[in-house]
Amino acid sequence: MTIWTALTDDRMKAAEIICYSDLWACFGQAKAIYGAASAADRLELDFFPSEHGWGGNKSVEFFRRWLGEAPAPQDGSKPVHC
Repeated sequence: MTIWTALTDDRMKAAEIICYSDLWACFGQAKAIYGAASAADRLELDFFPSEHGWGGNKSVEFFRRWLGEAPAPQDGSKPVHC
């Protein structure tokens, strides 16, 4: 559902897709879908040896590239930087 929404809804600028099954099969399917949508440059794999969790190796830069910097908080607090 995340892939479909990211490819068909112009409001979605980036999405993080998490596979809980066969990683290579999921990535292969996602790669085929993104390729068919002429969006292959918008798909990356962040594979890291660990338990279930966030590796943080690529996603911060990926979201910055596609979404830009986070806007400053409106309440005067400091922005969160990764």
